[in-house]
Amino acid sequence: MQSSRAARPAQSGINFPALALVSFLLLLSALLFFAKPPASPNAIAMESRHYVFISMPDESMMWAEQVSSDEGLTLGLSGRDPLCAQCGMLFIFNGSAVRTFWMKDMKFPLDIMFMDENCKVVKIAASVPPCEGACNVTYPSGRPAKYVLEASAGYAAGHSISEGSQVCFAK
Repeated sequence: MQSSRAARPAQSGINFPALALVSFLLLLSALLFFAKPPASPNAIAMESRHYVFISMPDESMMWAEQVSSDEGLTLGLSGRDPLCAQCGMLFIFNGSAVRTFWMKDMKFPLDIMFMDENCKVVKIAASVPPCEGACNVTYPSGRPAKYVLEASAGYAAGHSISEGSQVCFAK
């Protein structure tokens, strides 16, 4: 018994719509695979982080992220998760001046240690809470400071750091 359908001749041509679709999907896949997500301010800061060991008066060591760029000095630890027990952030300014810090967008309390050009602690703002609402409270150094070290609340007292203490790090 023969089929009533006629046999179709074999096509030797290229199916351009299918080829275009496959090419488009491959290109889209490659773009999505190699594309970077949009950078947030903290993500930008993460790409260029530098760290330094800091020696404390009780001979313990802190691992601190070092910031000196305008962006790093402005953002600080804002929006970040709490620090590890032996971690901090060291702000390095171009010169000595009275410094004022605030707790905008902070998620955890801090000790803020202001130090002069010789790394001598000139003031400690201890257990500073994250601000709520308008964030109008500021914490001034009172005296000229070239360096500011932030650590989790209680760090200064727990490591025998007080005004007049000397901390050491490679400059």
